[in-house]
Parts: sequence; C-alpha cells; structure tokens
Amino acid sequence: IDGIDALTQPHCLREKIGYVPDYFGVYDNLKVWEYMEFFASCYGLDGLKARTRIMALLEQTGLEERIDFYVDGLSRGMKQRLCLARALIHDPDILILDEPTRGIDVGAKYDIYCLINQMVEEGKSVIMISSEMPELIGMCDRIYIMNEGELKGELDAKEATQEKIMSYIISADQ
Repeated sequence: IDGIDALTQPHCLREKIGYVPDYFGVYDNLKVWEYMEFFASCYGLDGLKARTRIMALLEQTGLEERIDFYVDGLSRGMKQRLCLARALIHDPDILILDEPTRGIDVGAKYDIYCLINQMVEEGKSVIMISSEMPELIGMCDRIYIMNEGELKGELDAKEATQEKIMSYIISADQ
C-alpha cells in the first residue's frame, strides 16, 4: 500500500493511514480535549505540536466549542466528527472511512462530506465504504461493488447511475 509492504512494515503503514470505523470506539468518560490528547500521544505528538494540531482539527471539524464536553454528551454526528479528527491527528496520506454518515442527520452528513472533500483537496486519498449509493455517485472518482469480501464490479463514478450500481449488486447476489 503506497509502496509499503503491510506484512513486513506494519508500523510504517499505520503512520500513513487514518481509519474511522462504522461503529467507532470513543472513550465516553473523557473530555473532547483529553480524547484528542490521548490519540496524539499514541502517534508521538506532545507539547505545543500536539496542542496546535488538536486545535486545528477541532476547528476544522467544528468541535472547537466543545473542547470541555464529555464525549458521552456529544451527538452521534459530533462523535463522527471527533473520530474523523482523531483519524487525522497524525496527518495520514490515506483515509479509510467506513460508513462515515450512517445514523446522522442531513446537516451533519453535509458537514462530513465537506470535510471529506477538503481532505481530497489537500491531496489525501480517501476510501469510503458506504451503502448510500446516491451519495457516493456525487463524491467518488471510482465505485467498487463488494459482496462477501469479493470485488463484483468497478465503475467510473462519472458514468455510474443507480441502475448500473444495482445491476452489479443484483448479479453479485445471484
């Protein structure tokens, strides 16, 4: 991946990848700032460098006003933003986002999509896993249809339609 052998150099690869899982793990008993400090320390960031990076990410994700809130008190959409900020703490080149907008309201979805577009504009590669086909069509360069761990189809997003995507899904189920 990006010229790194995942089996022999997993540590190098972890530095290049940021991951937001579908069901993210957050530490509810921490405040937003503490949560971000914890993950910054996991990547060797501390002191002024960590504080500067954390503040920039919280501003970028619209959470700067919630620094002293407990993670448990955040809405699902805010937790999604926090997990995205966490995934970006070490400035990875590649982002893997698993269902980044599942279960959040339309306004929060829009904000997340704006953040994803911003990451792409900054030169990051974004791999987004989603069952929201119409949203993917407008956001992606390529769409890959997976079923039970196997690649069933690949489409150029500019040529993708709901019907083409559904035909791949239906043929994958047969």
